[in-house]
Amino acid sequence: MGLLSDPEHPVLGIDLGTTFSAIARWDGLGPEVYVGLEGTYTTQSVVYYQEDCEDGDEYVVGELAYQQTLIEPQNGIIGVKRLMDNRDYAIVLGETKPKSHNPVQISSEILRRLYKDVAEKFPGGKFKAKGLVVTVPYYFRANQRKNTREAAEAAGLPNVLGIVDEPVAASLSYAFDMLKNNGQKDHHEKILVFDLGGGTFDLTVFDYRQTADMLRFEVLGVGGDDRLGGMDFDRCIADYLISKEGIELKGFNDKEKRRCEEKLLKIARKGKEALAATKSYQLSQDGIPTRKGSFLSTRLTQDELQACILDYLAEVADIVLQTCMFCNVIPARRVVDRKEIKETIATRGIDGLRDYFADHKITRVVRVGGSSKMLFFRRLLEAMFGADKVYSSRNPDLAVVEGAAIYAAYLYDPEVLGRKVEIIHRNSHAFGVAVKGGHFSPLIGRNVPLPANAQKCYTPVVDNITELEIKVYQGESDLAKDNAHVGTVHVRGLPPRPARTLDIWITFDMNSEGLLMVTTEVKEKNQTLSLDVKPLETR
Repeated sequence: MGLLSDPEHPVLGIDLGTTFSAIARWDGLGPEVYVGLEGTYTTQSVVYYQEDCEDGDEYVVGELAYQQTLIEPQNGIIGVKRLMDNRDYAIVLGETKPKSHNPVQISSEILRRLYKDVAEKFPGGKFKAKGLVVTVPYYFRANQRKNTREAAEAAGLPNVLGIVDEPVAASLSYAFDMLKNNGQKDHHEKILVFDLGGGTFDLTVFDYRQTADMLRFEVLGVGGDDRLGGMDFDRCIADYLISKEGIELKGFNDKEKRRCEEKLLKIARKGKEALAATKSYQLSQDGIPTRKGSFLSTRLTQDELQACILDYLAEVADIVLQTCMFCNVIPARRVVDRKEIKETIATRGIDGLRDYFADHKITRVVRVGGSSKMLFFRRLLEAMFGADKVYSSRNPDLAVVEGAAIYAAYLYDPEVLGRKVEIIHRNSHAFGVAVKGGHFSPLIGRNVPLPANAQKCYTPVVDNITELEIKVYQGESDLAKDNAHVGTVHVRGLPPRPARTLDIWITFDMNSEGLLMVTTEVKEKNQTLSLDVKPLETR
């Protein structure tokens, strides 16, 4: 494991998070997380636009950007990762000199800052990564992954080796610990990676096997929500404080309102983090108009916090339950809906969920992401799987970036871990095509093991067409427009025929790396008239 130890030319892993990001290297023996210029292992994923800047450095990233955004919210953007599904989304920053950006551009500024912070630790021009990977949630769709790759390219990052799923990185981090502890011993576990961050929730169940010559990760099932995380909890707390303290923003202009809202979200986050270790916490913040004056001072308790996020607790518990049932790591039971789970938590407490997970087969739960440190989610996992199963020796904030560095080292040098790494993926979302009425017709379903193959026959519903657009989508909605557009296959040279007389066979072949080959075969009376194959990147 002593390879790739050159500090000036390392392999890097970057965790591009919704609220915090980090960068790590492989130091020859294991992952090492860099300390940024602000003296912390993580950097806030906040970008502030300096519209009057004359030295060419228009953008500030990190804690300073966050503090500036509290003062001038119209110049800053928090949580851009949630917008990565729409490359054309317009983010207008600035007031006197407004400038439009897209999510890829904003994300590239975060990546550029992370890399620059490391490069500036070395004499000018001497630092250059041999290779690097950037993380994405497993639950990300093809367009979100593509946009993340484009952000890395726009940031000018050298030698990008690829994209790695965050739960895969976290499980690699855990496996590396097992390697150090168990050495050459064979090892077999069923691992649940619970990744709850600032803006996304990713749940992945692995069958993990360690042998003398291999680390094998088989994805048994995935679940999640790319719109669920700490930012939502902060908003719930802020809304609760508005009601509790009679906060009134009428009469304020838009800039003043946004400033107050950002201050509220700031103290909401402080309270949320503090209540991971104490039963109550005093919140104080000036410049917020309450019924008692312009200074907010109130005590927030764990009971109040649980009431604020009860819907999210139920949603997370439901996703865990449904995913585990799909993976057969808990016995099949009657159908349980989210309403019942919410009522159970409200009436019997979090411990009331234990019965739903009786006789589970999970041997280890790996907590990942800052929000997984919240008391209620720790209790949730302990109630579901038992306190002895929840792995907490690794910092949940850093598990993904450390695993990303391990993965980058492995991609660069497959001998670096002393054994082969095999990852067997599953689809996180279904793949299919748009059909009449704008509906979505799935071919390869969600949670299907890769590689996968599927074929369906379709027929034109319009007379005498000579060409056809087949639009490929990814998602679970019955309406194609509500899913992610992956690409379009053009079928040309069709013989003009009456409607419903030609057969168009569409075949999806997806390999283990997520490359989708779309084959279209046009038939008439069982005779092939044309055949076309087109590749589409999905991972």
